Amino acid sequence: QYTQCLRVSWQSMDKFKEWLKPVQSDKTKAYCNYYKSTLNAKLCDLRKHVTSGRHRQSSNIAGNPHQARIEFKPKVNDATRFAEGKVSLNIAAHSSLASVDHAAETSKSAFTDSKVASDLKLYRTKCREVIVNVLAPHFVDTLSEDRDAKCSILIDESTDISISKLLGVIICFFSRSMLKIVSCHTGLVEIESGTAEAITCAIIQLLNDEKFNPKNFVKVGVDNDSVNTGVNKGV
Repeated sequence: QYTQCLRVSWQSMDKFKEWLKPVQSDKTKAYCNYYKSTLNAKLCDLRKHVTSGRHRQSSNIAGNPHQARIEFKPKVNDATRFAEGKVSLNIAAHSSLASVDHAAETSKSAFTDSKVASDLKLYRTKCREVIVNVLAPHFVDTLSEDRDAKCSILIDESTDISISKLLGVIICFFSRSMLKIVSCHTGLVEIESGTAEAITCAIIQLLNDEKFNPKNFVKVGVDNDSVNTGVNKGV
């Protein structure tokens, strides 16, 4: 008995070329890219499938070149973007992300005569994206001119709810652009253990990732834990 396989020439036929695809694992089968189904690779079956109602309905949805295009026109102006950035910066410095949901609604109800407040659409997800993708890169760039300055470093350990040990690192330096000493939260890194060696390796790795020269650090601020202040094996 002859076994019919899918022919390459069928895929170039006008009735089939838009949807007919081969099945790599079985040459006796064909695949309809519109209906997402497998068919027998027989010419009579393929012709019947073209005239079926399910195929025509699927082709109208997937292959309609005249589908209306949805135009997206953002209505947020520069003043609203600036306000959202300011609010996000305030949240990052003084509060948690959860509070921004109430801050946006409170601003709308309190400042009813302000168009900027009425257009404010800032909630947890958007606030986080603004902080991570807009504010954080900006402040990292502003540190470029001060990376070679003499600095001090403050560290402290913590443990989160998953019992993971974390190390918070803050760098203090004299900013040439602001003409004052500033404190910069550099990172919160996870450490394998609470030993002085693990803490030191985590600090050096973080400083290298942030392109700070560890040789420029003149002081280290720690608590009075023995792992930090020990004479023999302290940080």
